[in-house]
Amino acid sequence: MNGITFAGYRPGVLGGLAGGLAGSFARSHGFGVAFEAKVAREMAVFLDRFQGDRDLFATAWRGEALAGGLVLDAGDPADGDLAHLRWVFVAGAERGQGLGGALLGRALDRARAIGKAGVYLTTVAGLDAAAALYETAGFVVTDRRPGETWGRAVEEIRQELRF
Repeated sequence: MNGITFAGYRPGVLGGLAGGLAGSFARSHGFGVAFEAKVAREMAVFLDRFQGDRDLFATAWRGEALAGGLVLDAGDPADGDLAHLRWVFVAGAERGQGLGGALLGRALDRARAIGKAGVYLTTVAGLDAAAALYETAGFVVTDRRPGETWGRAVEEIRQELRF
């Protein structure tokens, strides 16, 4: 991770993160416009209610290039005592160097610091590196089901980490 700088929200990062995720999931799962539109729309709604003392918008940069990012959404009342880990992205050239774990660690630290009972995420089958990262951190699968919320049929997976 030499040369990586960590930051929070920066203007333009919504497009960078949504675009990075869209490109990555297009390659891995054949996702298209429905996925990118869903991510951008939901991220915009999140940013409208973002509170820096509660939520986390973590980014990692190599120079001016977005190397990775994620969001910890801790303000949705529907999530109860859990925070929602969302939009985890590590750029292809940065993978396998510990950046995902460093970003995840920041999110888990924030959730603990604000008194959440744990964190949950939703993902899809076939993301082996991400699944290994979450398992190593202590997340457990709490639900698996077929779904199409991402724009095509996949196995959707919910994972939780209770503190």
